[in-house]
Amino acid sequence: MIHCPLDDVIPFQEFFLIPYALWYVGIVGMHLYTMVYDVPAFKKYTKFLIISMTTSTAIFILYPSYQQLRPSEFPRDNLLTDIVGLIYLIDTNTNIFPSEHAIGALAVFAASLHTKGLHSPVKTTVIGIITVLICLSTVFLKQHSILDVAAALPICIIAYIACYGKEHIREIRAKVKYAY
Repeated sequence: MIHCPLDDVIPFQEFFLIPYALWYVGIVGMHLYTMVYDVPAFKKYTKFLIISMTTSTAIFILYPSYQQLRPSEFPRDNLLTDIVGLIYLIDTNTNIFPSEHAIGALAVFAASLHTKGLHSPVKTTVIGIITVLICLSTVFLKQHSILDVAAALPICIIAYIACYGKEHIREIRAKVKYAY
């Protein structure tokens, strides 16, 4: 069972369903955008997802996990809680460590940093804020422990280095060469 004391003080907030659902839009949207406008970015983004999601699946196999954070009843009755209830029925509270929602959101953010037409201060900031909201949404909807989100970070760092590290090394070499 995955749990930490911080999970107990994070309240259930159904309005986080909105950024939670943006995850699906982001994953598909980044695939479509990069496939049409920046094929090299598409390949790196896809490689990032393959590395990170395969790693998380291997962890699920080797270290099955679950959580018991979901409320027994919702504090409010509205359309958003009805939809969250449906998500609870479809998406079990197992295989949650690390959070693939966090991994996918971070993959979209990483791709946005290296995609033509998306790498600008405003776009990067907006995508970054949405990424943080998606990660937060998993804990506020009680789909994940904060530990699940934290576990996604090292996986994404490794995937980032594997997919984009060469670019940074080339940029640094070019800057050093240019400086001399």
